[in-house]
Amino acid sequence: MAEEIEGRFKKGESGNPNGRPKGTRNKKTLEWEALQESITGRHAESFNENLSSFMDSDEPELQAKGMEMYIKVLSHFKPKYSSITHEGDGLVAPISIIIKDKI
Repeated sequence: MAEEIEGRFKKGESGNPNGRPKGTRNKKTLEWEALQESITGRHAESFNENLSSFMDSDEPELQAKGMEMYIKVLSHFKPKYSSITHEGDGLVAPISIIIKDKI
């Protein structure tokens, strides 16, 4: 028979009974906010110049790279959307799909 291992806390209790205070941001959120401030604030001009150099290039590969970078950065600071794709078989009446922001 296996020995029962005792934990630090009694069943139903935790080491942080009050939990994290409401409104407290986690470390990742604070890091993303700092990055956003860096890009949109302190380093906005430099970021925009670098992005423009890609986008204004005559080389399609550099333009594509610039667009890819822009979309990656933008995706972190704009609301995420959920979407549903439905391809009917013609036997069912059309449906209406409403897409809402995930907040």
